[in-house]
Amino acid sequence: MFDSYSKVLYKKANLIIWKYVAPLCILAIIGAIIGSHIILAIPEQFLKSIVAVLMLGILCLMIFN
Repeated sequence: MFDSYSKVLYKKANLIIWKYVAPLCILAIIGAIIGSHIILAIPEQFLKSIVAVLMLGILCLMIFN
């Protein structure tokens, strides 16, 4: 709900730079495709370890900030 409202506010305030929208959408799609292929290539146990380390890192950032 708030996401759509934010889009309306940005559009009304002319904060969207339209010449960047199409190239960034294309890059986002390409990045999603490449990222999904990389994730599927990583063994599950290794991926669980990576996620655990990242979560501990984020926890430390949250505690010390």
